[in-house]
Formats: sequence, C-alpha cells, structure tokens
Amino acid sequence: MATGKYPSDRQDQFMLRLPDGMRQRLKEAAESNQRSMNAEIIARLEISLRADELDQEAVTLESTKLAQTAIDEMQRMGKVLKWMREQQEATVNLLTHIAGTNGHLSPEFMTILRGMMARKDQDANDFPKHADDEELSLVVHDEDNK
Repeated sequence: MATGKYPSDRQDQFMLRLPDGMRQRLKEAAESNQRSMNAEIIARLEISLRADELDQEAVTLESTKLAQTAIDEMQRMGKVLKWMREQQEATVNLLTHIAGTNGHLSPEFMTILRGMMARKDQDANDFPKHADDEELSLVVHDEDNK
C-alpha cells in the first residue's frame, strides 16, 4: 500500500489501459450516477466481484442439493435392495419348505431351486454388508411401523 499525506495517497493505485471508447462510456456513467470516474469503476468492480461470489455460492448450494438428492436416492435404493433380498429369501424358504413336504419333485423344479439358492449366495457376495446396513435396517423398520 502506498503512503502519503492524504488518505487517497495511501490507497493502492493501478494503471489501467482502456479500449477505445470505454473511458467516455465510464465518464458518462459516472456523471449519470453522480460519482467520480474512480468511484464508478470501483462500484462496477464491486458489483462484478459480488456477482462472482454469489455465483459460487449458488454453485455450492446446488452441489449440496445434488449431493443430498444422491444420498436420498442411495438410501431408497438400499431399502429396495433390502426388500428384494427379503423377498428372495422368503421365496427360497417357501420353495425349500415345499420341497421338504413333497419329497417327489421333478428334476426341473430341483434345478430351479438349486439355481435360486446359488443366486442367493452369489447376491450375498455381490452386496457385502456395510456399516450403514444396520442404520438402513432401522430406517426401514421405523417406516414399517408408521
């Protein structure tokens, strides 16, 4: 920062080249707004810089909203996946029960049952338990009680 006798002497100074015609446009705008050319330039720079800050805040806000939407969607997908696993397990249990009570099932039915049981085991490997599963389970059960 510069030093001097007057406050304006102590402010930073910056030499600026303006394109043809811009000085006249700034002079007219300054007169219209009853400001000096310096005050007009500073006011316009402040507006531009504040607009950039607001744009960044808007981007941050939008990013936060998108992240929350993604989290909500993942939680919903987790609930659906849990429900699908429960339905698959119930189906396998039912078919196992049917197989146990009848004893004389066709080879085709046994092939289907073995395939379902193998798929259930494969799904358990494809979707390992996560720390969030218990929290998700609590959310699902809480919603079931509503």
